[in-house]
Amino acid sequence: MKRISLVSTMLALTLGVGAPGFAQDDDRSKKEERRVLKLSDVDTQTKSEAYRQLAREKRHESMKFLKDILTNRAPQGTQKAEMMLRLAELYFEEFRDIRLDEERNFQAQFDQCFNTPGCNSETMKPNYAVSDKWASQAIKLYRRIISDYPAYQRADQATFFLASSLAEVGERDEAIENYKSLVREYQDSLYRADSFVQIGEYYFDENNAYKALNAYQQATRYRDSPQYAFASYKLAWCYYNVGEMGQAIQTMKGVVQFSMTGNEGTDEQKRVMLQEEALKDLVRFFADAGSMDEAEAYFTKLGREELIQKMMKRLASMYFEQGKFEESIRTYRRLIGQNPQSPDAPEYQNEIIQAYQKMGLKGETEQEIEKLRRNYGKTSAWAKANSANQDAIKDARGFLEKNLRSVAVNYHKEARKLGTGSRAIEAYEFAGRAYAVYLDEFPDGKYAYQMRYEYGELLYKLKRYDESYEQYMAVVKIDAKGKESVFCARSAVYAAAEMVKGEKAAGKIVSGNKKNKSEQLPLSDWETKRLTALDQFSTLYPDHKDTKGMIYEAGYLYYDKNRFKDASDRFRTVIGMDPRSKQAMQAAELIIDSFVLVEDYTNLKDVSKAFYDQESLGNAAFKKSMYKYYENASAQLISTTYEQDKDAIKAADAYMAFFAEFPKSKKADIALNNAAAYYNQEGKVAKSMEARSALIENFPSSKYYKDQLAFIGYDYETIADFGTSAMWYEKLYTTDADHEKAKDALYSAALFRQAQGDNAKAIENYQKFRASYADDDRSVGIPIDIAKLYAESGDSQKAADQYYQFFTNPPAGSNADQVYFARLEYGLALEKMGNQKQADKHWAATLESYSKDLEAGTEMKIAVAFIAQIKFKQADDTFTQYMALKISGPGRKMSEKRTNTVLKDQLVSKAKALGEVEAKYIEIVKMGAGEWGLAALVQAGKAYEDMANSLVNSFIPSYLTEDQVDLYKMGLEDKAYVQTEKAVNTYAQALGEAYKYNVYDDNTAFATRRLGELRPEDFPVLIEELDLPRFTARSSVQRSFIDASE
Repeated sequence: MKRISLVSTMLALTLGVGAPGFAQDDDRSKKEERRVLKLSDVDTQTKSEAYRQLAREKRHESMKFLKDILTNRAPQGTQKAEMMLRLAELYFEEFRDIRLDEERNFQAQFDQCFNTPGCNSETMKPNYAVSDKWASQAIKLYRRIISDYPAYQRADQATFFLASSLAEVGERDEAIENYKSLVREYQDSLYRADSFVQIGEYYFDENNAYKALNAYQQATRYRDSPQYAFASYKLAWCYYNVGEMGQAIQTMKGVVQFSMTGNEGTDEQKRVMLQEEALKDLVRFFADAGSMDEAEAYFTKLGREELIQKMMKRLASMYFEQGKFEESIRTYRRLIGQNPQSPDAPEYQNEIIQAYQKMGLKGETEQEIEKLRRNYGKTSAWAKANSANQDAIKDARGFLEKNLRSVAVNYHKEARKLGTGSRAIEAYEFAGRAYAVYLDEFPDGKYAYQMRYEYGELLYKLKRYDESYEQYMAVVKIDAKGKESVFCARSAVYAAAEMVKGEKAAGKIVSGNKKNKSEQLPLSDWETKRLTALDQFSTLYPDHKDTKGMIYEAGYLYYDKNRFKDASDRFRTVIGMDPRSKQAMQAAELIIDSFVLVEDYTNLKDVSKAFYDQESLGNAAFKKSMYKYYENASAQLISTTYEQDKDAIKAADAYMAFFAEFPKSKKADIALNNAAAYYNQEGKVAKSMEARSALIENFPSSKYYKDQLAFIGYDYETIADFGTSAMWYEKLYTTDADHEKAKDALYSAALFRQAQGDNAKAIENYQKFRASYADDDRSVGIPIDIAKLYAESGDSQKAADQYYQFFTNPPAGSNADQVYFARLEYGLALEKMGNQKQADKHWAATLESYSKDLEAGTEMKIAVAFIAQIKFKQADDTFTQYMALKISGPGRKMSEKRTNTVLKDQLVSKAKALGEVEAKYIEIVKMGAGEWGLAALVQAGKAYEDMANSLVNSFIPSYLTEDQVDLYKMGLEDKAYVQTEKAVNTYAQALGEAYKYNVYDDNTAFATRRLGELRPEDFPVLIEELDLPRFTARSSVQRSFIDASE
């Protein structure tokens, strides 16, 4: 069976690509990676080069001999098939031998390229051309044997060899089909077990556990097969992969038992390998099945107690790999409990720490690190027990150092990533404690420098500035030239500065004030430490770009304490290092600031001018700054002087002089602004306007520019120059429509233009206002204002168009009152243009719309007045027709009967017309329309008076006698009296309406006059009292027009 074993080995090299994905765990550093055994792992043979050379020579002799027989002697039948089979085997052996050389040569070339810069090893491929030629010849012969000699007694062997050959050249799918053909067609073949194993390996590698399981089950039927134990081993794995944990465990136990009997022949290495691997895999199986107690009992029964701890260690590690961290922790604790003084105990404790870290349990991690420190530290009982094992003690220290460092750094990184919030704070706190313990345990360790740097950063982040200062200073002390030392030296300065802030908040800092501007002040503790850090930086790093700044800061600190000598020394150093530097400028500026502090603007003005004139000090920017001090001091002198004497005119004149001296100053516009304000305050409008004009003309970009446009517009408004005022207001709008005063300015401009009769400009302004400030309440009514202006300008059509657009498409925010006003004015415009027919149609539509709005409950306040006016207009025709009716009798002499008929018809027509007039005006009065109700009452009174006059002056029939005439006239007078009384009551009611609605117009005057004429005794000299708002009490009007008409 040597051939079978050898071919199986080669096939396994091709098919065996490691355990399938579902049987592997994630890789973990420094942990054993479990891999399911492959056939190549248990069937291994090695040959020396001498043996290979000898075998090659013998093989070539045999090939030559067999080819000669097959070519020259022409054997037949079984003999020929036998020789072809042997020759094919020799070809295949030649293939394997040459393939081995090809692979070795490729590996050598690959290694050389890999180690040669510029050589791309990734594109390299082995050259199998020679070996493939021999494999092709072998495969060709195997196929001929199977095809030409199907009855050949060794056809199964030829089939097996063909499958093996195909597998080795990469034709796995075809190889498997031949294996399947063998087990199907040759039930008694010695190669069935091996074929089933190869089929199982194929499907196992393809992650098809069920087909693999079936194949291995078939293979295990052959207990005498050399592959029986291996097939059982892989069968156990198949059970595992399909979740049959019990079957997997029992089958793997069987592999152990089988391997322990020694039935694997003389291959002791293979037997031990299978046994060891089966035991290792049983650890996994037991673990995944949750059968730890069963595992312990099993290993104890085998008498392999040493495997129990090993199993537990592997089990704990496996739990860790599988993410079962709690089980891993319990197992490691059990290991520690079994032998607390074991040299491996610190490693187990380390694994517990790693598990808690994986679980994200910071508190438990911290506790376990402390346990590692306490139980396995330098003075622990464990250390004494293992004193002879310095490697173990060193490892324990290494575990403590690494865990403390890892936890500190990782939690610090986590906190940085989280940024803010409770979780970030928690991570910072854990990291901080780890850093502190680390530096306590390893103050001078390899990583102390970096850890102190990181700890300092964390403490700074947590605003524990005093502690961070100490760490930063320690970093510099360890190695002043280290990577982080410059940073830490600078950060120590910042940390001290933060502590100074705290001292200041606590009232521990003595600062300069008005009472101690020159008295030397004491330095606080942290101010002193800050000076130490500043001096350390400038001493250690004199050439650093920040050194000037550090010296300057020290000088400034002394300066702030009124220690001007110390401050001056450092400022002079800064200026000496680089007179044109920023720090030099600032140092000089601090001298200037001293004058600012004491508000000595006279000296400030003189010294800043001197610095400006000093050529050796500072650059152009500095000179500009000094000039600015000079300029500002000049301006400040004005303000200071005003504060002292409160002379606004003097201050205003000084500001104007400042503008004359510094016309390009950034404060020039401020000076002009202030001058204008002071002049205006003192009533000097002309001078105020002069200052405003100068600002507007010279500083269009000033922040005061737009305000001044508004103010100068107002100034012109106050002197009644509305045209110029409107011009400035319009300019303000054009300059900045969003200015806070632009809206009112533009509206005022529109009003002023309108008042001046410049309707076109007024309309333009109104239109701009509406376009820019649509949300302003005034915008809603602007279309009506524009329509009025068109009407005033005589453009009735444009006015009508405006009104029509308004009521047909009311703007947002408009109300029904405005809509009905527009309707009224539109109708009036139509009438004015002579479109009476269209106007009448419009009046009807408007009244219909009003009725609908009333029914709908639309909110209306004054729309009733507009409707009343419309109805009043409509009543005019009826009134006019009524007034035209006369009781004049027949135009010629008629009979008595005929005369009576004519008079009757005339009286009835007049009375009927009066009723119609009365009805229309009553309707208007009932609307409560104020002015138009009053007008309706007056018109009704006129109608009643006309009826009375018509009766009194009516035709006297000629057929009446003199006595009858007197009686007839008396009767007419009685009738006329009734109408006159109605007129009086109606006029009285009209006055009541006037008082009620506060309306005093021509109708009010007419009613008052007629009442005085008709009832002088009741209404004496009313005209003289029109100026008195209470000449007649409203309560004196007792009856309404409606009452009087009944």
